[in-house]
Amino acid sequence: MKPQVFVALGKHLKHCPVVRTLGVRPDLLCYSDEELDLLRSAQVVLFPTWRYLHIFEATGRPVFPSYSSYHLRRSPYLQHLLARHLNIPKLRARAYAGRKRLNIPGDFDYPFAVWPVRKRRPLPIVVRNEKELKEVCKAHHFILVVEMPDPVEREVQIVTIGRGVAGWKGSPPSSRKAKLLQDESLRYVTSAGIDYGSVRWIKSRDGWKFSGLLSLPLCFVTPDGLPVSRHDFLCSLLRDIAAGRVQPPWKTNDRAT
Repeated sequence: MKPQVFVALGKHLKHCPVVRTLGVRPDLLCYSDEELDLLRSAQVVLFPTWRYLHIFEATGRPVFPSYSSYHLRRSPYLQHLLARHLNIPKLRARAYAGRKRLNIPGDFDYPFAVWPVRKRRPLPIVVRNEKELKEVCKAHHFILVVEMPDPVEREVQIVTIGRGVAGWKGSPPSSRKAKLLQDESLRYVTSAGIDYGSVRWIKSRDGWKFSGLLSLPLCFVTPDGLPVSRHDFLCSLLRDIAAGRVQPPWKTNDRAT
């Protein structure tokens, strides 16, 4: 029996034999009729990228990673709001806008990290003094301020796919603490429908704290202690799904017919 072939837009799985990668093009008009039919009939579109994610979401076509996986990873502000809502231990963070930004020096010790809330794919800005803070506030009206613990004793990422832990990046803590971090990571991702993400934790003198949600690292260690690349892990998973050995990590959708 011929193995099932998945369709993808992003090039994450370009060399996986059970995936046909179409690539990301400027417009849907750039795809052939055969390719468009393939996208319309696919049981799932893998790595649709931010450019086409909303099209598939609006038409009910299942995607992997999910809409929430893309959306939350792009917004540190929403990541911290979700962690606060779930009462997950996290780095101290607060959003400021307008004149409220004058309160920042009284609320946080230098240095701290600043994330522009309304900027697409924001990068953290390390603020070390009042002059740098004024420059940031002049450039950005709405910002998220996050503490920078000093010293950072350890940092780990818990790799999650679907509703399970796929592995670790970094040296995990003791088995008891590792299980706690895994449970909290799964509670975080499942509560928001995140099926593809790496939950970052930082340990300082105050203990382990949630730091953010990242994309999967290029390499990580499985729960069995085996090093693996992201590509090989995902390709192996898709092979198993195509062969019917495991259930897919994405949600099916009755609208996608």
